[in-house]
Amino acid sequence: MVNKPDWLKTGSIERLWDTSFAHQIKQGAYNTAPVEAIVRSVSHHFRAKGFIKHDLKKLKFLEVGCGAGANLAWLAEQGIRISGIDISQEALSLCKKTLKDKGLEKNIEILIQASASNIPCPNEYFDGVIESCVFQHLPSELRIKAFSEVVRLLKPG
Repeated sequence: MVNKPDWLKTGSIERLWDTSFAHQIKQGAYNTAPVEAIVRSVSHHFRAKGFIKHDLKKLKFLEVGCGAGANLAWLAEQGIRISGIDISQEALSLCKKTLKDKGLEKNIEILIQASASNIPCPNEYFDGVIESCVFQHLPSELRIKAFSEVVRLLKPG
């Protein structure tokens, strides 16, 4: 039998990530730039679909594990309607500050504390879902649920 991580047994994953983000904020060591692979992948997808700037304003994207908000800010700067979830309230506070400081609040649809394996959003609501360095931290059974959530949330096509 595989031992479950302590945070999974105790339900303290929120506390773990809140502590991590509080430390990052104190040190000024949180991510302020979008993940290059996400920028490349999303940009390539836009070009492949033939999107032009005014088309992007119709799109809704979700970031699972939005952290400090750098990826959401980049998406919002493209004109996309953005939503984010994070298990950490500290991360969400920082994300809100990042978006406010950049004047991007008007692009926010949903910004809530939630688990990747149980996202309280409507079925087929998003045109795109991104994540970076979240699923790799989940035990197999939660990772499977998280991928199922992504499929549930994405619009067909």
